[in-house]
Parts: sequence; C-alpha cells; structure tokens
Amino acid sequence: MRCVGSTAILVLALSAAGAEIVLRNGQVVDAPIETVAYDGVSIGGDAPRVLGWDLVYYAEGEGASDVAVYAEFSDTVWRAKSRLERGDFRLAGPLFEELFEQQARVGIEGPTGLMIAEGTLRCRVASGRHTDAIEAWAVALDIRGTGQRQSGESAVAGLIDAETGLVPTLAPIWLDGSVDAKRFAAGGADGPGTAGPLIALYRASARRSVGGPEDELPRGEPGEPGERLVALMLRATGPDELARVTAREHLLDVAEESAGSWQESWARAAIGRSLLIESEERLRDAG
Repeated sequence: MRCVGSTAILVLALSAAGAEIVLRNGQVVDAPIETVAYDGVSIGGDAPRVLGWDLVYYAEGEGASDVAVYAEFSDTVWRAKSRLERGDFRLAGPLFEELFEQQARVGIEGPTGLMIAEGTLRCRVASGRHTDAIEAWAVALDIRGTGQRQSGESAVAGLIDAETGLVPTLAPIWLDGSVDAKRFAAGGADGPGTAGPLIALYRASARRSVGGPEDELPRGEPGEPGERLVALMLRATGPDELARVTAREHLLDVAEESAGSWQESWARAAIGRSLLIESEERLRDAG
C-alpha cells in the first residue's frame, strides 16, 4: 500500500550553471537546476526548492535536455490537475489512476507525488470509491508528514484536514459485512509513516464490522487529535459497556466544542451508533 520512501528511478545531477525554467503559467524562473526526477525539478540559487511537474513546462539552458526527458509525464500531470481544478472528475479520474499506479511503481514523492496522491483522493471520493480513497489518503498523508506541500498549494489541495489529518468525507464507518469492509479489513501492514496509526484504526473498524476479533483493536491513548477522535468512535461501539459510556461522554464534548463542523457530525453519528447497541430500550430509542 505504501509508495512513500522509495527513490525515483531517474535522478540526474547537474552542474550549478544557470537555466531558465518556463512554467505553465508563462512565468520564467532563472535558477540553476540541481536535479531532475519524478518528484520535480530541484533548483538552487536564492530560493532553492522543488518545482512540481504540474508547474514546469520546459527549460532552456543547462539542464534543458534532462527536463525534456520528463515532457510526456509532465504533460499528463498538468492535464490531470487542470481537469481537476475545473471540477471535471470524469476526465481527471483516469489520468490520476494512471499516475497513481506509476507512483506506486516508481516511488514519486515531493510536490508532484503529493499532487498525484491528493488528486487521486479527490477523484475517488467524488466517484464514491471511499475505501479506495483511503489508499490515496494514506500516501498523501505520509508525504505531507515529511513537511512537503504542493507547489503553490493550489485549489486542488485542502481535502485533508490540517488539524487532524482526517478527510471529512471518509468517516471510519462501514456497513456491517460489506464487501468493501471485508476487502479493507484483509489488508496488510499499515507502515511506519504518518498515516500508519490512523490507517490501523480504520482497519480495526473495518474488521469489527465484519466480525473480526476485538483483541485486534488498538489499546492505550493515541497522541494525535485525529487518532483520538477515531479511537473514541471505536470505543463507543466496542464490547465494554463502561468504555462505551465513557467514549460517548467524550464524543459529546467533541460535538459541543466543534458545533457546526464535520467533527460534530462524526461525533454525533458515533454516539447514535453506540446507543443502538445498548440493551436498554430507552438508550436504543435515543440512538
């Protein structure tokens, strides 16, 4: 599941001579090209950074031929992003699927890798492929965990909540026994990256929905806000009655503190699902 941490198959070290990098918006960046890779074009000079392939059109001067090697890849990245920015998920989706497969094979990180992962996430959410969207979310979250941001943080960014790392449209809830839940529950290791603990909690939720063993649920208190919220939702529907009551109390606090937000929606949904499994009729009615 994880592609983050791999090394791109082609990195070309270049001299510190100057170059002109022409961007898709017509701007020209004058700076020495240091390396060229699937991640993007790394430049030095007064403002060293990596330019994503959604920005880079072509280059002139030292390193131009190396940038040209990625021309076809750059065009695909740019077309995918352009379609996404105008809300054309139907046409953007196939391009992002192609790029996401390439990302998994090659190991694309940097601003380009983040754009691919978040673009795939958006398209899968838009098409209702929520379980598949979790895969793209995990890749994007791991890349963001390194401190990476998209080039310019364009309008295609922002689907992942900055505070929690969660995606508001991807709640950790499955229909009991669903095919998607079974498929996700059967997944392998969740990796050591930023996304690992959250994906482990989501997988625990999926396993529970298909009758998996309760001892597979995470123990202890998670440290991050997103992990804490998902863990509370899990405990609220767990086998321990006292733990369910305590979790509902904490979730009510979350709902009141985040009134009007997606977090309130998640918390109240979890409280309702929790009450529905209680033995007392009055509690089930409240649920």
